[in-house]
Amino acid sequence: MLHPESHTTTTGLTKPGARRAAVPGLPATILLVGLSTPDQKSLGAILRNLGWIPQRAASISSALASLRRKTLPVVITERYLPDGDWYGLLISAQDLPRAPRIVVSNRLANDRFWAEVLNLGGFDLLSPPFQERDVDHVISHAWGSWHREWRPTGRLRFAAQPAC
Repeated sequence: MLHPESHTTTTGLTKPGARRAAVPGLPATILLVGLSTPDQKSLGAILRNLGWIPQRAASISSALASLRRKTLPVVITERYLPDGDWYGLLISAQDLPRAPRIVVSNRLANDRFWAEVLNLGGFDLLSPPFQERDVDHVISHAWGSWHREWRPTGRLRFAAQPAC
């Protein structure tokens, strides 16, 4: 959650626009997969307003191609895609070196589907019509979760050595 009139979140992370400026080269692109044109336009406008860069992919295969070319922290995917569904994308993305957080979008979402998404490994659910506050909350938390897992620590990690 964001502090009012601040660029800092309650977890100490900065808002996306400020975060990108503060740490050059940090991934700030959010991949939108399979969303309808109106949903894509609405969500894209909200993301741009929040400082993110939306990128579009039409299917699982095109999303995976994008994710292999560039590490992206968050993917927002429609429930059903031309070549599968959100869960197929989640399973395929887990094989990537830095798997993104998967947020699912569905107009007909209910509590049962939200629980299914969370139980199967999705990060969260966003339902159209999108509200900027909801999008900000979900994407900021998804980015923060991804960043905490994959941020460089500046320390070398060594595998445990067997005792002699």
